[in-house]
Amino acid sequence: MFFPHADNKKQRQGWMLAPKVIGDSQRDRGIGHDTNLDAYHRDMERETLKFVCLLKMTTELPQIQKFNGDNFHLWKFQMKIILEAKDLLSITDGSEVKPEIEDIAKFSNWKKKDAKSKMLITTALEFKYLQQIVNCQTSAEMWKKLSTIYELKSETNKYLLQQRFFENIK
Repeated sequence: MFFPHADNKKQRQGWMLAPKVIGDSQRDRGIGHDTNLDAYHRDMERETLKFVCLLKMTTELPQIQKFNGDNFHLWKFQMKIILEAKDLLSITDGSEVKPEIEDIAKFSNWKKKDAKSKMLITTALEFKYLQQIVNCQTSAEMWKKLSTIYELKSETNKYLLQQRFFENIK
């Protein structure tokens, strides 16, 4: 963001943080800035851009109903579609295993994808269900633990419903 500027003395004292808007010819001749201030402003602009990108990434989370203990199979279906669309499903379901740390590029890429996947999973759970995955180190561990807990309950529920259904037929 650009602000009207005070004189250079106040700029050097840190009064004004935004760069002075000047033409390219003035910048080339060094008019209006001292070099330390230019470097500071370029760094500030870079940091602001990083922050804006991070903010954009976090605000672009898909809007789904958070898992509240009911309908795990529907929540899991939605999450699979989101993870697949973001190219994270192979990390989350464990089919893409964590590479050795010696291969720095692959390890770094896997780590970034795993972090994104963990972010998506944790933001799609109601707060009280986070306790069940708080000790998981990877998104695959989170996914497996949630599936183990809630798919088992779903299977048990199906069995009980079938049992009730057949009891009522008699």
